[in-house]
Amino acid sequence: MSVVGRLMRIFTRLRFVNFHGQVGARLSADQSLYGGVGQQNKRTLSRFVRLLDPVLFNAPSYHIKQLHRIWVDHTINLLRWRSFIGTLCNEWNGFTIYSTVLLAVDVSFLAIPEMNGSTMIQTLAAFAIFLSTASAVGSLVASVLLTNQGRGQCLKSADQVASDMHQLAETSTGLDALGIMYSLPYGLIMWGMVFFIIALSLVVFGQGSLTPRIIAVPFWVIIALLASWPAWHKGEKLFFWLKLRKITQKKTRTTGSPQLPQWKESSD
Repeated sequence: MSVVGRLMRIFTRLRFVNFHGQVGARLSADQSLYGGVGQQNKRTLSRFVRLLDPVLFNAPSYHIKQLHRIWVDHTINLLRWRSFIGTLCNEWNGFTIYSTVLLAVDVSFLAIPEMNGSTMIQTLAAFAIFLSTASAVGSLVASVLLTNQGRGQCLKSADQVASDMHQLAETSTGLDALGIMYSLPYGLIMWGMVFFIIALSLVVFGQGSLTPRIIAVPFWVIIALLASWPAWHKGEKLFFWLKLRKITQKKTRTTGSPQLPQWKESSD
């Protein structure tokens, strides 16, 4: 009887929390009872997030949307929270491997003969490698720290997680700080790759004769297009010019589309 009573208590509490039988009952886990329809998906980002979003390759906005889907009406969905943290821990473990590989490649790149000089091209390439190394180390440290914290988050109960989220939501930054913090490993490893590509481009195209450069340019452009194709195809909006193009297309559609006259039926 105690087991049946506990189950009935859980079912009754869920009905009470989700407004069972009412007009505005919660029909999905990410639906807010006190907001408008689709308010969770149409939530506007703060200026701080919009400023750092392009710098971290749109990772903060993605994590913040996921957090708002889990933290709805000051209640936490424990299953979604543990699944979210588990997915992040797996990603952070992968970023530690990427950071280690990139760190080894950066150190090896400094030992090539083309870097042993004091010309402007070699100085810029070495500076780009230093930035790539620093980004790789930052991504590695952030991934290790966040993975350690994530393991503790998975062991917490729903009340403990809800209390932590409530304290964080009451701050000036809200959940934005948590979303930005979760985006650091990805953003730093991406910047490490960007700086390494810049250094490699300076070494390849900044030194040597003209003929190898002309031969390497078409292959370099093709590889760049193929590497950026997943971001283009998936619609992650990682490129600023794609955002401007979509904004201009929306404006032309709204302003250029003629409005059809509305016909009214006669009452006769």
